[in-house]
Amino acid sequence: MFKLHGRRSISTLCILFALTTLSACSSSGDNPLPVSQPVLSAKLVKPADSGALERWLKAELVKSYQYRDVRYYYATMSSVNTTGGTTGVPTYGSTTGTPPAPQTSGSGTADSYSSTNVQEQGVDEGDLVKNDGSYIYLARGSRFLILKGQPAEQAAVISDIDLRETISELHLAGTRVSIITAPYSAGIVAPATSPPIGASGGTGAAPAAGKSTALAGVMMPGVATTKVYNYDVSTPNAPALLSRFEFPGFLQGSRRINNTIYLITNHHIDLPSPVSAWDYMPSDTFSMEFYNQASAMASAENLRRIDALTLAEMIPSYSRTIYSGGVAGATSVSPVVASSDIYIPESGNGSDLSLVIAMDSAAADPVVTSS
Repeated sequence: MFKLHGRRSISTLCILFALTTLSACSSSGDNPLPVSQPVLSAKLVKPADSGALERWLKAELVKSYQYRDVRYYYATMSSVNTTGGTTGVPTYGSTTGTPPAPQTSGSGTADSYSSTNVQEQGVDEGDLVKNDGSYIYLARGSRFLILKGQPAEQAAVISDIDLRETISELHLAGTRVSIITAPYSAGIVAPATSPPIGASGGTGAAPAAGKSTALAGVMMPGVATTKVYNYDVSTPNAPALLSRFEFPGFLQGSRRINNTIYLITNHHIDLPSPVSAWDYMPSDTFSMEFYNQASAMASAENLRRIDALTLAEMIPSYSRTIYSGGVAGATSVSPVVASSDIYIPESGNGSDLSLVIAMDSAAADPVVTSS
């Protein structure tokens, strides 16, 4: 019985294997070949005109907004400030507001000195330390320091400027030092005054004045800025601020070719003043039913605001301030890029604007071009 049972088991296994093989062959023959996916392009193209660009950006904003869902994207916060301090005209680190007294000069100079390692000859990269053989230009946190390096026995800090913003990179070209900072802030605004649920105005009505919510504040999307401070260091113990620029977006990197500094920043185009569900909540009670109704009203209002945006409102601006004798002139504000210089992906989507900015660091009033 044992041997017979074993033979039957082996026969059964062989039959099952044969049937499985036939089934697999039959299945592969009956199924059609996989449908080929469309080839995606990484090419950037210019929109047909400004109207086409505006429609494309609005459509991307709507998709981005609906994906994030305003109910969870905007959190309730009491206060936040990640800029690390106030902004304004940089001051010297000493308590008197004047540069430290210069050290005694020496006659020695360096025969040779090292520079930043670069990946491409003639294309300098930003660094936290630069030197010209006699002086060392150093970024340490928010402080811009100039050190006398030669002769070595007289080495000393001869200038210390606190920008009150963390320094990301330095560039040195002749007697010009360009300092790049990248402060970031998360904005807090008080909730807009809003009508209670069920008040007149209907779904999607804008918040009405006269009734405020009990929230301390609503956290808005963060704002990133890339700043450039251009200094004349021909008198190293008293560097003079020549100009200050504020560009929109996170700093991605910088390069210098001769006197031209190139910046790459990434700016997220967003609805400038969105409302949230909390703007439509009654101040005296809470329920998920009210909350869901308020969310629907906020969504409708934000979509209406996106539709009302103009192209000029969606393209960010940059500011320029020129200094003379340490005194700031009037600050001018201009679009950071012309609509005719904006390209969109042939395949893909998104509302992030990658900016390529060129600036002549040697000019008293640097010319800025971008795309």
